[in-house]
Amino acid sequence: MTRPTIIVRTRRPRVDASSLAAAAEALAQRAETLARRRGTTLPEGGVDVLLVCPAASRAAHRAVNGAEGATDVITAPYAATPVCPARAELIVCPAVAIRAAARRDDSTLLPEERGIPWSADLELALYIAHGLDHLAGSDDSTEREYREMRLRELRWIASALPNSPKFFV
Repeated sequence: MTRPTIIVRTRRPRVDASSLAAAAEALAQRAETLARRRGTTLPEGGVDVLLVCPAASRAAHRAVNGAEGATDVITAPYAATPVCPARAELIVCPAVAIRAAARRDDSTLLPEERGIPWSADLELALYIAHGLDHLAGSDDSTEREYREMRLRELRWIASALPNSPKFFV
């Protein structure tokens, strides 16, 4: 598996791309393990993590999913061609992570999430873990699948990033 590449396409909020790259690599290792258990792999051509502003997130959300508004993460896999291996993009909006983390309270959390010291950094790590989980073949279209994915992603973060992650500068 190739190391995810962080591509910063937004000036605000500022993110420490090297710290985020190390975290994305550790999370991708967990996703790759899950994919192998399922008899598949993450895209052999790699994964780009694009950090975008809310306007770009809105445009990508509309183009990829036909939905309106800025969103947390958009998982965009691309099939292999005769000259390029399969690749994927995770289009992530750090500004959404900051807003979402500020709104987290017991009413928005699963029972297992309550008591976790929530931060924008954790929220951003969760978005990357979530996109990688989708690339490993997971689906969250039902409440049960959503719950399974969320708990797995939190386990990945706890094991891959044992100290509270710090990405925003």
